[in-house]
Amino acid sequence: MISKQITIRIAQAALVAILLAVSGPLGGHHAGFFDQEKIITVSGVVTRFEWTNPHAYMYIDVEKSNGQVERWTVEGRSPNHLSRTGWTMGSIKPGEIITVTGSPPRDSSDLAESGALFLGAGPIELADGQQLIFGPIVPPEK
Repeated sequence: MISKQITIRIAQAALVAILLAVSGPLGGHHAGFFDQEKIITVSGVVTRFEWTNPHAYMYIDVEKSNGQVERWTVEGRSPNHLSRTGWTMGSIKPGEIITVTGSPPRDSSDLAESGALFLGAGPIELADGQQLIFGPIVPPEK
């Protein structure tokens, strides 16, 4: 009986050690991609909203001061997480004007082929002033 309890405790300790070993890289996989020291805000028209795993995506067209349009890809949390905070697949519709605050990638050279700019999202403000949290990036206090 004692040896069975010891075996169970060793197995539990091993499981905890394995979970701790993989949780750092899994939890921080975006910390290396997005430059969370840089926070930017862009406003534009939603062209597409994808309710997909492992992340939801929004695509927006941002008009620059010279009249040119930049296409931005905005990465948010998973649909599961978003639905627990009140989001639905219909929360954002193409044609809506939104303002997104978030972080750009540390290195955008691998994104150059697509011609899109990438942003890890934080809060999103709708045209009516309503704010929704789309991603994990939290802008600093003003």
